[in-house]
Amino acid sequence: MLDLSPLNSQLSRNKEDILDLQRCQKKLESLQEHFTQGESKCTEPKLHKNEWSGSKADQFDKKRATLYTGYKELMKQLSGAITIIQNKISALQTSSSQLEKTIKTELVQHQQALKK
Repeated sequence: MLDLSPLNSQLSRNKEDILDLQRCQKKLESLQEHFTQGESKCTEPKLHKNEWSGSKADQFDKKRATLYTGYKELMKQLSGAITIIQNKISALQTSSSQLEKTIKTELVQHQQALKK
């Protein structure tokens, strides 16, 4: 008796995981787009030295630079998370293709054995 249920179960789990990861990827890409649109807010308003100077101005500039550095790090992490998800989707798709081939091969071999 041919039992393909473990392979079919794994294939089904892979497909569910792919759909979940694709939904997550779309949400993260949407957040990334929204986040990117706000990048200019980190450096606004533009303050010129002849309008804004002194220790308060220096402190403000340092805080703004720290904020912008943190912003860029978050963007980097967000891009990294999207890449990880894309790689996992690709790996699951490859695994699913291999499972489908294995299932088909097993079915063909089983049918040939029955004919003998």
